[in-house]
Amino acid sequence: MSRRKSLVFDTSSIISLVTNNMLWILTALKKKFDGDFLVPSAVYREMISVPLSSKKYKFEAMVVCEYMHNGVLRVTKNLNLKVQTEEMSSLVNGIFKVMGHDMRIFHDGEIETVVLALAVGADAIVTDERSMRLLLEDPRRLSKLLSKKLHSSVKVNNKLLSKFKSKTKGLKVLRSTELALVAYEMGLLDNFLKNHPKGELIDALLWGLKTRGCAISPYEIEDYVRIES
Repeated sequence: MSRRKSLVFDTSSIISLVTNNMLWILTALKKKFDGDFLVPSAVYREMISVPLSSKKYKFEAMVVCEYMHNGVLRVTKNLNLKVQTEEMSSLVNGIFKVMGHDMRIFHDGEIETVVLALAVGADAIVTDERSMRLLLEDPRRLSKLLSKKLHSSVKVNNKLLSKFKSKTKGLKVLRSTELALVAYEMGLLDNFLKNHPKGELIDALLWGLKTRGCAISPYEIEDYVRIES
């Protein structure tokens, strides 16, 4: 039996899309992808359970809920990954140290996203969090950024980092910006081109996602605008 394709979403990527009124693109993207868009239990709690009891984020949670009820996003409540999540949490939150103390910079949602992706053999995770993306793609750069932010030397536990890299080898990372660009290339945003040039649309699209949490640099945005226009 062949493995079903899947992407696993964390809280940050969903927030970036919903606050830019872009969650609707997931319906067409899922159809084109012909696989599952999965959400771990911790992300459901962060994205739905907690916000529904608030005033500020309640409506956003309701919007996301609709996409879960309609099956565009599927919560994986039937998988018991508690042990794997605890092990992954201890692992990733022990990689970096500052002044002799572990830096616990990774939270339940993003940790469960990685654990779930590994458990189901996902094609990629979708996260707008810079720390997790860099831990997967360029941990040395993450160490330098943490040192710069804290104005203090950050030590790397190479043994734990090597173990993490071994566990996550081959795991790819996408951001909301990449999904938005695929939507653009599919023609889902063509209506905006009636009154705006391609470059202006791409620039607005990517900056909108960046200002609402997606970790993408101005230089990357410039490159995308140049390529797409």
